[in-house]
Amino acid sequence: GLFKTYLCWGCLVLAVVVFYALLGRNSAYFQLRQQGLDEAEAKERAAEKYGQELFPAANATEGLRIAAGVWKTWALVCLYFSTFGGMVSLTGWLPTYWHEVHGVR
Repeated sequence: GLFKTYLCWGCLVLAVVVFYALLGRNSAYFQLRQQGLDEAEAKERAAEKYGQELFPAANATEGLRIAAGVWKTWALVCLYFSTFGGMVSLTGWLPTYWHEVHGVR
């Protein structure tokens, strides 16, 4: 029944988490920082040697400011709002509509 379904999903999620914990690696920048390189040198080496193009901002506010200045961010926000928001609103509204207007139980 339902318990077995949740148990299977729980096991699957746990397996994926363990798999990621064992095989996942930080980006080159963080690995270089962990090895003792300063921020500028780690960025330069990660960009040149490993081809890394994205680096963390100084803080969360700075990262949000940078993201807000990119038009692609707003395109994705609109796409997310219309798809996920529409799905959530329909799952709340549609059953009520069918029940109240059409008498479906």
